[in-house]
Amino acid sequence: MSSRITVPSSVDIRLRHLARQIHRLGPNPLFQMMRQLASGDGEPIALFERYGALPVDLIAAYGGDKFPPNVFLLRPRSS
Repeated sequence: MSSRITVPSSVDIRLRHLARQIHRLGPNPLFQMMRQLASGDGEPIALFERYGALPVDLIAAYGGDKFPPNVFLLRPRSS
């Protein structure tokens, strides 16, 4: 029996790091990034890098990590 060791490439290592960083941002930033990828808006690796560099604490502090509500209640404007 031979034992084989697979060494991940530097690209794989970087992508794993970015995956952890982006995952920490929460569902809304992940969705926004996926939407950009699906629309063909930008180079995927550059997009991963941009989202991976976002400040997790700041995004969470302003509620940007969560999805906005699907329903918006509108009230009549008072005169």
